[in-house]
Amino acid sequence: MTANVDRSAEQLAVLLLAGWHQGRGPAYLRLAQSLATQIRTGRLPAGSRLPTERALARALAISRTSVVSAYSALREEGVIVSRQGAGTWVAGEVRAKPMDRPGPPFVREAVADPAALCDFASGIGTADPYAVEVITGGDWLGDLAAETATRGYLALGLPALRDAIAEQYRHAGLPTSAEQIVITGGAQQALSLIAAAVAEPGGLAGVQNPTYSGALDAFSSAGLMPVPLAAGPEVDGRSLAEALHRHRLRLCYLIPTCHSPTGSVMPASTRAEIAAVAAANDVPTVDDTTLAGLLLTGDPPPVLASFAPDAPILTVGSLSKLTWPGLRIGWIRAPAARLAAIAAAKKAVDLGTSVVSQTIAVRLVAGLAQATARRRQSLLESLDCTEKLLREQLPQWQWHRPDGGYLLWISLPAGDGTGFATTARQHGVPVMPGWQSSPNNTHTDRIRLCYGHPPDLLRHAIPRLAQAWHSYLGEI
Repeated sequence: MTANVDRSAEQLAVLLLAGWHQGRGPAYLRLAQSLATQIRTGRLPAGSRLPTERALARALAISRTSVVSAYSALREEGVIVSRQGAGTWVAGEVRAKPMDRPGPPFVREAVADPAALCDFASGIGTADPYAVEVITGGDWLGDLAAETATRGYLALGLPALRDAIAEQYRHAGLPTSAEQIVITGGAQQALSLIAAAVAEPGGLAGVQNPTYSGALDAFSSAGLMPVPLAAGPEVDGRSLAEALHRHRLRLCYLIPTCHSPTGSVMPASTRAEIAAVAAANDVPTVDDTTLAGLLLTGDPPPVLASFAPDAPILTVGSLSKLTWPGLRIGWIRAPAARLAAIAAAKKAVDLGTSVVSQTIAVRLVAGLAQATARRRQSLLESLDCTEKLLREQLPQWQWHRPDGGYLLWISLPAGDGTGFATTARQHGVPVMPGWQSSPNNTHTDRIRLCYGHPPDLLRHAIPRLAQAWHSYLGEI
């Protein structure tokens, strides 16, 4: 049974504002629709108590009449119930509409669809040639043999791998010791461990809007409520400071390099501002560098921690995108004082990441520079092919060419991302609806499209994507 989530008027206002302001029609109707979305998507489970009409009106800076009318409309639909003197709460039986939120609660990040002609919803699936050579060559077996003489439970990670990753940071100019590295089962586990280490009931995690949908999964599952740090994906020192002033954030989560899903790169000057704010406010701030190796031109700016080495900045990295996702090797780099709670969470989850995978990873870390160059060339070819075909086949779609990553953040000229995603999946070319990358379920007119596929496959799949679009237009 899902636990009740009683939101204060201020917390509920954070959830409602973006969706309410982007809607159309009378204020009360837009507010009712935004509330219904939060209820049907599981953010306000059955039994959750809602603020009084007066308190919510004050938090939203609207008339009490609008809130009264919105509550009344939802009561008529059976979505909420009220009793004189007892307040208002979410009804015990709220039936989700088919298009509101596919899938189980808190699961947004796509899982690969093996039946699809081309899965535009999930990430890079192929291994780097050098990774294949290392994994299948077996030269690492001798190193593994030495480890089998031990129990193999290394909660913080294989010492050789921790030092190899620390050396990568030292080489980039950020002093780092092996004691500042925790090896995880991919970046997704790293985010889950961080969330578990800082979570408290009703706690807030500040994120960009849009952001990586897997982070929203991790934070929500830990009991943190993701809230936007700014109106859009761009966050600077000022907007971060304002968000910290408005909310008591337990965590801030940023993707400065090759942002997911827009592919943008944060300037070095902005990174310095954000690091200074994080240090001054002592707020744990995640710098997710999982996609940093996929920058399409030039070198990535320094990580956030480079600008404030003693600040509570948690740098998350992974081998998945450059070598092979199936290896499931990620890590957290943090000040030593911040690692105790994370290490405790790691021990509680799995006692340590697979030593076999870590032994292979030691070899792969040494070849990351070459893997980066190969992956960049491959992505550039795929991006050029994708953009050319989309302009020919779907000229009304709009997007900005990304600075890096493997995603296009596409604005649809009609309909909505959820409806089109349903049709696209039926045509064997799944895409991810934009709201799944949003902490407050906005960006409904967007889709996230993974272009990191071989050009030969893209030439077959994008015409199918165009067929799905024309089919969808006939349905709306």
